Amino acid sequence: MRCSFLLAFASLGLLLPGCVNLEPSADPTSFYVLHSGPSDAPQSDETSHVLTLHQVRLPEYLQGSKIAVHEKGFQMRYSDWNRWGEELDLGITRALAEHLNAALPDYQVDTGRRRYLHESTPVLEVEVERFEGSISGEVWVAARYIVIDEDKSEVLAQGHFRYESQWNGEDYQQLVATLSDGLRALASEIATKLPE
Repeated sequence: MRCSFLLAFASLGLLLPGCVNLEPSADPTSFYVLHSGPSDAPQSDETSHVLTLHQVRLPEYLQGSKIAVHEKGFQMRYSDWNRWGEELDLGITRALAEHLNAALPDYQVDTGRRRYLHESTPVLEVEVERFEGSISGEVWVAARYIVIDEDKSEVLAQGHFRYESQWNGEDYQQLVATLSDGLRALASEIATKLPE
């Protein structure tokens, strides 16, 4: 009996390698970055105004690399195969700064990479509240923003931005493009409220 058990076990060991695919397979993960629009907008170090954009703040549920999608009720789904190609707070800050530079030709938007010797530099603070799609096809971007002249302790502009659009619920490239459109709309709203 013991011999037949060992023989069966050895036969199984010979058959298994034929059932297992040991070939390397391609990684199905896709990585996305937010589109920031044309990067050739004319900018100069001699612009009449400088706006300092602090790093955007995100809620905890958006801080991972997996793209979040709202399922139903209070449930979120995080995609294993669709991820952000950069930290999302840095990506939103980068894209928003470039959209603002395009919308504000008289301003230079500074995200901290450059230093300007100006007497007064307004500071833009943005707190993102929502930045996701849903499996049923909605897309939401919501954020609060405030522009402060720190030298004068004066609020120059503030608002609560809301953007809603649609995607097909499956194509993550379309979702990221629609979220990018939401950031462009946020930049446009902020630009209309800044002093000339």
